[in-house]
Amino acid sequence: MFRVYSVEGLPTPCLFGRVIYVPDKLAEEEFLIHPTHDTGSIWYTILSFFLPVLGIIAAFLFKKFKHTRNYKKCMKGAVTGFAVIGVILLIFLLLLWRVVA
Repeated sequence: MFRVYSVEGLPTPCLFGRVIYVPDKLAEEEFLIHPTHDTGSIWYTILSFFLPVLGIIAAFLFKKFKHTRNYKKCMKGAVTGFAVIGVILLIFLLLLWRVVA
């Protein structure tokens, strides 16, 4: 029914040695707000930039499991990757049109 948290496990300032009782439901909600491995690493952005399709898939998986930092990094990399591919294709088409015309 209740979980026990010591002072070391809480971000709020408390007196040393005090034990705080938190209801289970509230403790689980707090855990789900910030998952442990939701780091938002720059490597997710880099990988999503070079492989934007996989970046979009990974972003939606992170969103489903509530890893918001990782979701934002993957989405940023994938959108940037698609934009760069689009610009490269536009330049290629303009050069091709100029040669043909």
